[in-house]
Amino acid sequence: MDETGVTKTYSGRAVWRRWASEPVAHFLLLGALLLAVSWLRNEPDRDVLLVTPAMADALEQLREDYLGRPLTDNERRAAIEEYIDEEVLVREARALGFANDTRVRRHLVMKMQSMFETEVGDPTEADLRAIYDAYPERSVIPERVTLDLIAVEESSGEAVMSRLEAGEDPVGLAQRLGRSPFRTLPRYTAEALGRDFGDGFAATVMGLVLRAWSGPFETERGSQLVRVTERFPSRRMTFNEVEPILRDEWTFGRREAITRQRLEALRSGYVIRIERPETSEASDTPEPSRNTR
Repeated sequence: MDETGVTKTYSGRAVWRRWASEPVAHFLLLGALLLAVSWLRNEPDRDVLLVTPAMADALEQLREDYLGRPLTDNERRAAIEEYIDEEVLVREARALGFANDTRVRRHLVMKMQSMFETEVGDPTEADLRAIYDAYPERSVIPERVTLDLIAVEESSGEAVMSRLEAGEDPVGLAQRLGRSPFRTLPRYTAEALGRDFGDGFAATVMGLVLRAWSGPFETERGSQLVRVTERFPSRRMTFNEVEPILRDEWTFGRREAITRQRLEALRSGYVIRIERPETSEASDTPEPSRNTR
């Protein structure tokens, strides 16, 4: 090799050695390696779960048809999120070898959810008493009344009322009037009365004296004569009375919490993209990746 060639070779090596000794070069090289490793480890192993505008519209329409009314913004988001949860569970079930079931989708989701439910366990008495003490209003039975009703024409209500006050048999009188028969409503709350007859009527009835006919009162079901025959004061149920309800409530809450926790862990293995119609672009939901799929 001639002198020029040797000089050029030696000069190139010297430049490389000087550059490689610089701290900034070490930093840039390390960053490039970490970026490459991250890309190789993460992206290829993560499934993409895409929700297109057409899919979102269909999900929202199904929910609207079920509820029979337009959805709120929160309900629209919930419809999409529930679909994503379901799709994640289906893919995970197939990864576990459940792919050959005949009723594939719903059956696989139920299988995955049943796996979560094995972690629920049973509540202790302390758990249930904690709920009982924390939410006393949930175990309160509201005031209730038992009442008799006779439907009357608005024009004849006062006359019928006079006949009742004179001691005429209410059942026979109701039959002779030819309208709806004499009725007894047992243990009605103000809420139930308001739902059936209107809130104004409910408030009036809850304040009537016992065993005396009153009215006529205008209600959402026409004019009514009323007699309250029994009154049951509001009270709080004992722990033993509500223990089965508390147990169901605890189990439901625990199941929901575990399912949500496990779903969040599973969702972290996917790149979730929800396309927005106004931009026609997909927004990624960044989640940590897993090494296997």
